[in-house]
Amino acid sequence: MSRRREQYITVPVRGGIRKLSVSDILFVEVQDHDLLFHTRQENILTRGSLAELEAKLSDSGFFRCNKYCLVNLSFVESLQCIDLVVARAYSGQPSKEKGRAGYPEQLSQ
Repeated sequence: MSRRREQYITVPVRGGIRKLSVSDILFVEVQDHDLLFHTRQENILTRGSLAELEAKLSDSGFFRCNKYCLVNLSFVESLQCIDLVVARAYSGQPSKEKGRAGYPEQLSQ
């Protein structure tokens, strides 16, 4: 029986860097040209690019639902009309280019 190894990323914060467990990240949103990480424990504001973060997390179960938000599919609770509800903390709409068809197949499983 193989256990999945915990994945971590580091993000720059004022005065240093923080190590975040990928499995603790609910979603990440762009806020005034910064990234706001919403985790199980806290919110962390940092500098960075959502596109670069998306590339880092590409095989970790994250989905970019619009140009401002990257969600951890493990925490998606429902898809209501065109709103995606993430752990009762976020409700957002997909980009116009993706539309409802842009949501990943994992949501229907």
